[in-house]
Amino acid sequence: MPDRDDPSEGDDGPRPGDRDANVIDRENLRAGVVTCPLCGRQLVDPMANAVVYGVVDDVTAENADAIECPVCDGVTFVVDE
Repeated sequence: MPDRDDPSEGDDGPRPGDRDANVIDRENLRAGVVTCPLCGRQLVDPMANAVVYGVVDDVTAENADAIECPVCDGVTFVVDE
């Protein structure tokens, strides 16, 4: 098994239990400062790409479940700390 701390060993990508693998904190979404963890691009207007899985009247930072990145088309989940 590769040593995760040794960059020469390669990386298999996120593993179960990696908290920061594909998530952003809701506080960052509230502040409007979101960087896609998949491609590294900062999203200019993250709420324009916010997604709620369910029925709501308006998508807000409080009820958003995920953000779709307009650059890489990846989906990043929103978590509360």
